[in-house]
Amino acid sequence: MFIVAKAELAEQTQGVDLINKALNADLTKTVLKISDNPDEHEGFCHVSRGMMLTFRNPSHHHLTDAVSREEALKLCGFVDVLLSILEKAEKIK
Repeated sequence: MFIVAKAELAEQTQGVDLINKALNADLTKTVLKISDNPDEHEGFCHVSRGMMLTFRNPSHHHLTDAVSREEALKLCGFVDVLLSILEKAEKIK
């Protein structure tokens, strides 16, 4: 929901669709700009899309114990880093 609020998108936008709308790899089409450097911005967009596809989507559709407690804590730490970067993003549209 943080990205929805930051990008001022419709509440029903979720998952990869949300990332594609808010964090477009093309700086001329993105709503949130992570960096003036196109490569850094594009990389962050790919990481965010990958996080949705790899971790968020499977856990939203069924329960799994495939991730250990330790792995979950590491993942939470990485998500915290991503959120701190998103917090500094510039809304450009």
